[in-house]
Amino acid sequence: MASMQVETNTATQIWMTWMGLVFFVSVLFMWRRMPARIVFLAMIATMASVLYIWTLTKNVHLFGVAHLLIWLPLAIYLWVSVLRKKARENYADKRQFYIWVWLLFVTIIVSLIFDVRDIYLVMMDLK
Repeated sequence: MASMQVETNTATQIWMTWMGLVFFVSVLFMWRRMPARIVFLAMIATMASVLYIWTLTKNVHLFGVAHLLIWLPLAIYLWVSVLRKKARENYADKRQFYIWVWLLFVTIIVSLIFDVRDIYLVMMDLK
């Protein structure tokens, strides 16, 4: 962990902490909400994938590969099962859950944008 942190700047470390917290909030909802259970599993799968990528490459900029493989389908799932207008009706009385899913969804999308950029820079040998 320490060597991974050395490779990132303070803003990135803050963003990674935010992502971890938003994903971890799934624990509060997972006992009653299937989407929260799937988010929790995605968090565990992402952690394992990132550690594997780090072991192979020692390049934090390639963590985006794990994010793309796990979070892109997760974002689509969250959109279809919770956020889309038709699905939203199922969660009308679950305000905190719905707000959390929106925060998580936006966090995933922003992260994926940076991940695509990082992967591109690594492929072009710029990072």
